[in-house]
Amino acid sequence: MTETSGHTAPSPQADLLSDLDTVARAISSRYPSGDGSKEGEAWYWSERYDHPANEFEHESRDEDRAIAKAALAVFTPPVPQPQEMAAADVIAERRRQVEAEGWTPEHDDFHSDAEMAQAASCYAYHSRWGDNVRKLTDAGVLPSVPLDWPWAAKWWKPSDPRRDLVKAGALILAEIERLDRAALAATEGSADV
Repeated sequence: MTETSGHTAPSPQADLLSDLDTVARAISSRYPSGDGSKEGEAWYWSERYDHPANEFEHESRDEDRAIAKAALAVFTPPVPQPQEMAAADVIAERRRQVEAEGWTPEHDDFHSDAEMAQAASCYAYHSRWGDNVRKLTDAGVLPSVPLDWPWAAKWWKPSDPRRDLVKAGALILAEIERLDRAALAATEGSADV
């Protein structure tokens, strides 16, 4: 339980335990195990499903499977698909940029010359060449910061190809959000005239 403004709210763990308890009660009340012994339980399930003349039980087996699936859904968190993980990583990086770096929407609105899109292109391009760019940079053949990087060198922080693409995606997201805010402000401004 967590305390919120004088009221006690259930924690996610408490909610899960409550859900599990509900499923367990439903299963045990619907399917008693006989005398409570392992032998009684085995007999109960054997009689329930293995008796050939029991047509109702075959229909009931499908219901049991549905209950088991519901119980598994409670116990098993969904496995994210690769595309969901990639999108979640881009959104998490955008959140990190706002919360950790302070690049809020208000701050981003000052970058009205497509600097965020330009920075995204630097990271995306860097991800393509990755280690080769690093080797050439270390050898002094290439500059340590891309020539078209729009900001101070201290903000250029390349890493591995995937991470660079996540940063590029977050910067593109920030630029799209900025464009949408600018379009909305222009629409609202023209409506006031």
